[in-house]
Amino acid sequence: MNDMGITSKSLMIAPDDDYYYPIVDNGTIYVPLRYLAEDLDAQVEWDAVNKTIYELNKQNCSRGYTTYPWIENAQFISNAVKKWRTIPIRRSYATFTLFRTGGISSPGQFIFSLKSNYILYIVINKIGKSILLKMWICERKAFDMKQGIFIGGKAKSEMIKEMLASFPSDFLEDVNANISDIQTKYLDLPYCDLPDSKTLDIYLPDQGEEPFPVLVFFFGGGFLFGDKRGTQLEIPLLARELGFAVVSVNYTLSSEGEYPRLVYDAKASIRYLRANAAQYGLNPKKIVAIGISAGGTLASLLGTSSGVKELEGSSYGNSGYSSNIQGVIDFCGPTNILAMKDQMSEHILQTGVSPSLSYGNPDSVESLVFGALAIDVPDKAQAFSPITHVNPDIPQFLIVHGAQDDTVPPRQSIELAQLIEEKAGNNKGELHILDNAGHCDEAFFESAIPLMMNFLKQYI
Repeated sequence: MNDMGITSKSLMIAPDDDYYYPIVDNGTIYVPLRYLAEDLDAQVEWDAVNKTIYELNKQNCSRGYTTYPWIENAQFISNAVKKWRTIPIRRSYATFTLFRTGGISSPGQFIFSLKSNYILYIVINKIGKSILLKMWICERKAFDMKQGIFIGGKAKSEMIKEMLASFPSDFLEDVNANISDIQTKYLDLPYCDLPDSKTLDIYLPDQGEEPFPVLVFFFGGGFLFGDKRGTQLEIPLLARELGFAVVSVNYTLSSEGEYPRLVYDAKASIRYLRANAAQYGLNPKKIVAIGISAGGTLASLLGTSSGVKELEGSSYGNSGYSSNIQGVIDFCGPTNILAMKDQMSEHILQTGVSPSLSYGNPDSVESLVFGALAIDVPDKAQAFSPITHVNPDIPQFLIVHGAQDDTVPPRQSIELAQLIEEKAGNNKGELHILDNAGHCDEAFFESAIPLMMNFLKQYI
């Protein structure tokens, strides 16, 4: 046994290449070699792995994917990872047996991000008086989608595939907004202190003087699809005419992870902008969030949940800066997750609209966000609902919804506006229900864009 307590090690081979994801069989984990980078040492961000382990220890293991509250094990695991690095890796799986030195006391598991969208998965199990440390590499998406996430008895991964396949062939085409004429822009900036951080884009106005007020955009797509550079971006980019810097944010989709990661992303993006305001010519005292549909939920949540510690995700970076915003523009966003199903049923009866989405089912968009039916995780559903956190200190809200919306019932916006008036006063919320408009359709934006531009003038 060396000074690290490693008494044995072995490299295990996946039996054949038909194993597309990590599979457990009689206690053995098999991972296909196709998910192992050929040059592992060039792919792994080992410093980031060790830093993450250190932070987990420092913060009482409250970060990321940790599933057990370890405190004492971090440095010991870190040393083992460093040791593993020196092994000629030609297989997809490595096993170590560790004695109880270094304070190992509990079983558990960790997941760390590597380069090229791979993850390092570490599992610790007690074997008598020893501790068995297992580590393997696999593709993040493959891992996330096959880790036993079943909703109503059906695999989340299969439901996502079916849901995406149900859209028209041209619906999910990668069509971007035209940004070629924007003179000053900063693209694909990582905003989290994570190896797999999502990114944001910053577009400065062509005229005016720094620092610029900021409009932060969150796209819609049922939390399932979309991109910061999609055609929806054309709407907030109009604010550059008023002298706004426009920021467009990518966040964790339900096909990539579960709540609360997307909320942590949203909060972290605001902290990043405030921390780097001087570098990009931004006014940290004038930040407005705008969201379309699902993005409206994130924008509204930023507005109502200031100071809610469990939603902050401070370990995502720039924890010394505030995620507070000074205004919210909510276009058709869900605001009360647990009420969606009943309100949609009522809306259908009242208007006769044909719904484009259903709620309360295993394959509903909100179920995919939580990895469970919302009614089975009511605490999460309530925390994710902007209406839960309305308080007297919220910023100004502009809320716009189409009366003929076939995706999000207008009652979601009406009740949010009513609660804002009740708790924060009648000068904090501006509600517009557009009679002939649907869900963020052409008729909707004909009225919504002028309302947006007029609302933003107060921040110039």
